[in-house]
Amino acid sequence: MPSDKPAPRSHKASEPNPLSLFGAGLEFAGATGGLTFVGWWLDSKWSTEPWLMCLGLAVGVIGGTYKIWRLGRRFF
Repeated sequence: MPSDKPAPRSHKASEPNPLSLFGAGLEFAGATGGLTFVGWWLDSKWSTEPWLMCLGLAVGVIGGTYKIWRLGRRFF
């Protein structure tokens, strides 16, 4: 006997969630801030100011931008 209830919508694994954009923004900020801080800390230990901090900043920005770009391609 068929049920009167509609079948629940199943979410595809590839269907993006708008909250994933929020998460990507947090990952971007965390990666950039974290790697910049690690670079700053290593600079203070090894007296290489400001090279490791700049390297950490660049790696964080490039990695975060790539993550957002990949997610944005899937989302839009």
